[in-house]
Amino acid sequence: MLHFVRRSLLFQLLSVYLLFVVVVLIGGLGVNAVVEQRLRNDAQASDQALAQEIAVETNLHLLDAENSLVALSKLTAKANTPVAMESIFQAFLAARSDVDHLYFLDPLGAIRVFCPQLPDKCQDSLVAEFSPPNVIQRAIAPQRHPHPVFEVGAVVEPTFNAGVIIAEPVDDSSRLMIGLVDDRGELIATPDPRRILQTVLDELPGADQALHGSVASSQGPGPGGQDWLFSSVPVPAAHWAVVVQRPAAEALAVVNQFHLWLLAAALLFAIGGLLFWLILLGRVIRPLHTLAIEHQALPASEQSIPVHATVLSGRDDEVGDLARSLVRLELDGLEKLGELRTLLETSNAVVGSLDPHAVVGKIMREVRRLVDVQAAAVLLPDEQGVLRVLASD
Repeated sequence: MLHFVRRSLLFQLLSVYLLFVVVVLIGGLGVNAVVEQRLRNDAQASDQALAQEIAVETNLHLLDAENSLVALSKLTAKANTPVAMESIFQAFLAARSDVDHLYFLDPLGAIRVFCPQLPDKCQDSLVAEFSPPNVIQRAIAPQRHPHPVFEVGAVVEPTFNAGVIIAEPVDDSSRLMIGLVDDRGELIATPDPRRILQTVLDELPGADQALHGSVASSQGPGPGGQDWLFSSVPVPAAHWAVVVQRPAAEALAVVNQFHLWLLAAALLFAIGGLLFWLILLGRVIRPLHTLAIEHQALPASEQSIPVHATVLSGRDDEVGDLARSLVRLELDGLEKLGELRTLLETSNAVVGSLDPHAVVGKIMREVRRLVDVQAAAVLLPDEQGVLRVLASD
């Protein structure tokens, strides 16, 4: 097979062309991989920056809320009556527009003072609605180093909104989603209110690492079974995590366009190569192949010269020049053979008039000189077909 490829100009040219196409396609795939990785890194870096900004802002708000709550707790500790405590609560609500309600709970979790007053609500129903299961235990557990406890729960019955601000998409045309996960792995802020307080650690890759204080970026399955890019940043003050996610196809839209261009280039190479090879085969390769087959030996006469060569000799390109050269070479060869045939007939006539032994002896001496042999003999058959030595030297 290798010998055939070496002897076939068509396969040699085809091999070079295919090698060129393969190199171009491999180069395109390499560029595609580099661009895809660069775009993925840029998208994840952008998402991390957005998540970091949200985490810093959330952390500052939580620290401010913590400091305010510590100051409020010191003031309420000095209040001796519920009326005085309610007055402090009203002043605090007037100073903090981001606070909706304040409650004072005893060690058993029962609400003693709340501000503002909620219509059509009794104290028992408030206890049932607003007492998280473990907030009191968490608040009174560290007796030596007391600190505020951040707890998320449904606090308004008609809407069941969470006790933190729900994050909204940055751009309506983008499928970018921002979520906030608390230390229990529950989603406490999301554009989709239906998912509030759902455990999502198994759905958000990297969120668990962010809850342990590490920034993480990863790619994994998301809504709709598509690949999504996830970027998670911790919120140190509350041990929460901000998760920014977007579809990988949206972040890699340029790569998808490059895939289309690469496919178009491959089709262009295939169609252009097919047309090129059809023209090359009809105009160059097949005529050369025919000339190589038909002119392996000299024709017997001028009439035996292949017609195909005569037709090709009418072309003005290199193939026509080659055909004319072959026809001219064959005509010259036939002419030289005719001259040699005439010379041979003349020589036979001359030799026939000389002494055969002298002529044969001369021929043997010349043969010995040319081929360097030690002895030579000429054998001729007699009338019975038996070989006889005519002369030897």
